[in-house]
Amino acid sequence: MHEGEHLFYSLIQNSSDIITILKEDGTISYESPSVKRLLGYAPDELVGRKAFELVHPDDLSKVRDAFAEVIRNPNIPLSTQFRFRHKDGSWRVLESTGSNQLQNAMVAGIVVNSRDVTERTKVEKLLRESEERFRRIFDDGPLGMIIADPDFKILKANRAVCEMLGYAEADLPGLSIKEITHLQDRETSINLLIQLLHGEVPLYQLEKRYIKKSGETLWVNLTVTAIRGQKGEVLYALGMVENISRRKLAEQEREKLVRDLQQALDKIKTLRGLLPMCAWCKKVRNDKGYWQKVETYVQEHSDASFTHGICPECLNKVDPTTAAEVFENDKEGMRFKLERRRFERKPRTEVGKYRFRLKEAKGQPVLNAVIHDISDGGMCIRTDYTLEHSCAVIFDDEAGEKTGIVKWKEKVSANDNTCRAGIEFLRN
Repeated sequence: MHEGEHLFYSLIQNSSDIITILKEDGTISYESPSVKRLLGYAPDELVGRKAFELVHPDDLSKVRDAFAEVIRNPNIPLSTQFRFRHKDGSWRVLESTGSNQLQNAMVAGIVVNSRDVTERTKVEKLLRESEERFRRIFDDGPLGMIIADPDFKILKANRAVCEMLGYAEADLPGLSIKEITHLQDRETSINLLIQLLHGEVPLYQLEKRYIKKSGETLWVNLTVTAIRGQKGEVLYALGMVENISRRKLAEQEREKLVRDLQQALDKIKTLRGLLPMCAWCKKVRNDKGYWQKVETYVQEHSDASFTHGICPECLNKVDPTTAAEVFENDKEGMRFKLERRRFERKPRTEVGKYRFRLKEAKGQPVLNAVIHDISDGGMCIRTDYTLEHSCAVIFDDEAGEKTGIVKWKEKVSANDNTCRAGIEFLRN
């Protein structure tokens, strides 16, 4: 073997790639030892076989065409990628470059240099699939997306965010993030973006306002992450934009409602704690130590007001006859019928003591009393004379004497005999 031939075969024997020499009809005349490591065959198992026998059927036409092209154009090396059967039956992806050395007496064949790129091809396929998924999400997804460079310039914006902001897809690229950010949110937004680009945070999320092309405000929930190269350098920032204007409007309306309710509650006066009340006269002691009627105290400490009347139970106690007249059973006994009684009040021009006498008492003793109220049907008096229930009294009016029956009475004070009494006039 000549020195040149020895050098040539030394190189191909120790190559990490598969070196194959093919005859003009595609028969393998030489196979380097590396074929055992990469494809599982011993070199002797392949020498003498047609190389095309082990090519994947779907790639065979492509490989034959490339082989023929190398034969036709000896000076032009040709590369192709195809699948070749491994000894275990699996398919490996080979990337091969063919060189026509038929006229080289030392070689006399087509030299094919092949390397196994199966794993690289899988990674490239996954990358292509990933890029395709991202492209579909970016172009067709409902979430707005913006790609910006480290100088805050928008490189690309998808259709969703353009529709949110009212821009055409060709109008947003070239604008700065600052230009479309609300003035009050600009400083916070840019500071967070700087932290992201400097590697201080992996991503950030922010509720902020954008300014639409029309000048209107758009509330968004923004999530931003940095896309980096193999060396860790920042290539660009990817922002995902969600329109939350409706939610913000609902929150503002709810907050306004809460404020309105709070203002309304602040105007309401409330009574809290223990109220000191007299068990006998039912007066309440106020904050200054004075005793007041319940009505007065409640009116001063709340927005309530009072009207006075008498409940059926009390009316039945103090005036059973009147109660029977007012509340009579209906024919079915299922409900009460209210019969209104109207008395024309006669205001007195003079307040003072008046003289009464007991109708059936011996010697007709005279008593003094103060009239609180009087009508054609009766009157209410206050006296220190001990009156019995149902006793008859005579009242000397300017129009003449009137006889009445004591229908009810109650003590005014526990310290003396003063009492109030209700008297019903007898009809003539």
